[in-house]
Amino acid sequence: MAGIGALLAATLSAAFFAGAMPALVAGLGSSLAQPFQVNEKRIGILAATLRLAMIPALFLSGVIVDRVGFQVVLVVGSMLGALGLTALAVSRSLVQATAACVLLGLAAAGLTIGSLMLMPRAFAPYDSSAALNLGAAFFTLGALLCPPLVCRAVGRWGVRQALLVLALLALLPGVTGALSPGAAAPPADDKIAEVFDSLVLWLIGLFLFLYWPVETTLARVGTRFLTDLGHTPGRVSLYAGGFWLAYVLARLGAAVALGERVFLPDAEMWLTLALTLAASIAIGNMAGTDGSTSGALGLLVVGVGLGPLVPTALGKVFALFPEARGTAAGTLCAIGLLGDALLAPPLARIARRAGVRLALRLALVLTLVMAALALLLALVG
Repeated sequence: MAGIGALLAATLSAAFFAGAMPALVAGLGSSLAQPFQVNEKRIGILAATLRLAMIPALFLSGVIVDRVGFQVVLVVGSMLGALGLTALAVSRSLVQATAACVLLGLAAAGLTIGSLMLMPRAFAPYDSSAALNLGAAFFTLGALLCPPLVCRAVGRWGVRQALLVLALLALLPGVTGALSPGAAAPPADDKIAEVFDSLVLWLIGLFLFLYWPVETTLARVGTRFLTDLGHTPGRVSLYAGGFWLAYVLARLGAAVALGERVFLPDAEMWLTLALTLAASIAIGNMAGTDGSTSGALGLLVVGVGLGPLVPTALGKVFALFPEARGTAAGTLCAIGLLGDALLAPPLARIARRAGVRLALRLALVLTLVMAALALLLALVG
């Protein structure tokens, strides 16, 4: 029984910190800029460095999970997270802080893959898609809750003390992971090779390559879009928070629906298609509407549509490659984050220079391509 409790604690804490670390560095921009006496634009390099470090680390973490087991990845990821937060707390230059963010990127990647591997076991007897939707809600909770909590701690204790306390807490996934029941024997080489020979994997990889920049773009331009529609700052905060609330609730709703077999068997990609189309319609409405209420409601619908897409698609891959889940998940997450690194910055520049509406239209094009991919996957799945 104690082992099951440790398994659940490892799963949720790893997911929470995996979501928290990238968001924390981005959210502490002004607090980190003051000690180094640089502007916040230069501090943006820290968050970018962290996310770039995650791309190869996600792939390598997946391979290590299949070869060695999830416990090594969780323990090392947890230790790197604590070390990175400590290094960030004591950094005396922007170069040192950048090196600390590399450590945090490696940690976030390891915790991401480690928690994904544990979710089907922690939330059994749910199938993979249901379990991943349930567990993935904690990625978002970490990204949403950790930055404001740490900012409040910074105001009370200062940056260094707040980060050192968080570094101590970041050891929790490793401790609980080490106490969790071990995994099965590593897969044979031919099972791992099957992952890279699968057309389905690469189609889902392309789907995620387009998905992540769409999510990032909507998150970035949402507040400006609402302001342009004439909403007051209070309502902007309300609807922006509603976007993420809808995002999390959609994941939890998808977990229940898939877990309770509301849909027909093997319906994951049909559900993905329906959600992608809903997000496309809502983004199209946002790009064309002048109505304040219609635009705000469209943003909430986008949150519902986007929320379950990644865990549902990954759950499909888990079902296809039960003996090489780490390699499959690491490959797909790395591809998705690569798409975010390549496509999200240009979309952000377009939103600043040519307006939010044009960025939304381009995001609409990406979601329509995603819908075509989801339809293809549903037909061949």
